[in-house]
Amino acid sequence: MSLTPLLTASPPIVLHASAALAALALGAVQLAAPKGALPHRAAGWVWVALMAVTAGRC
Repeated sequence: MSLTPLLTASPPIVLHASAALAALALGAVQLAAPKGALPHRAAGWVWVALMAVTAGRC
């Protein structure tokens, strides 16, 4: 398996895939983090922004 097709894709595809992978990683961290604290809520808003980029149309 190689990342070459992803890295040579058009910029919107690279942005979509990068945002989706970042949201996936941050989501895993969020599930393990203590709930309600300021860092948890701030990371939650970053996750929302990443998901908006992932769902966005270019």
